[in-house]
Amino acid sequence: MTGGVKPFDFMINLANEGLFMRNGMPEIFAFCAKLRAIENRVTVVRSSNAGITGFWSPTGDPYGLVKNSKGKTQSELGCPEVPLIESLIRFREKNEKSLRKDPALQNELNNRIQEIETMRTRASVEGWSTQPILLYSEATIFQRFGDWFTPLSLAVLIWMNLLGFKVKNGRGSTNS
Repeated sequence: MTGGVKPFDFMINLANEGLFMRNGMPEIFAFCAKLRAIENRVTVVRSSNAGITGFWSPTGDPYGLVKNSKGKTQSELGCPEVPLIESLIRFREKNEKSLRKDPALQNELNNRIQEIETMRTRASVEGWSTQPILLYSEATIFQRFGDWFTPLSLAVLIWMNLLGFKVKNGRGSTNS
């Protein structure tokens, strides 16, 4: 490990959450940023294309979150483009052979793609945030001593198994 010296002063989390468009996962990923901040006692700077963007202090408190005009970190519009994507797929399958030759079909395809992009833009939160990075100088127990809990737990488990350790249940007999 680092011998009590912090290996870094802040963390940067760049996230591509486009696969999880507005379905609850962005809140979970933002909570993970909070946990990383607390665990390492560092500021976490998080930027996401479809999730929550902002800063988390070394104590896990969010600050400088990017919000829309309604004060929300997400638009809560769901995925309005999904039916259009399904329609686009059917359109391409139906017109696959003639798409390369027919300019009118190519134009229709481009218009449908642009409509999907417009809906995605409306359903997202755009912006930026510039904030100071809060520094915490002390190393955490994990940073000082490393990951000792997992090997210790494994050693105790192996020791108990080798000794044939049995646990008594509530009736005074032992479990095998």
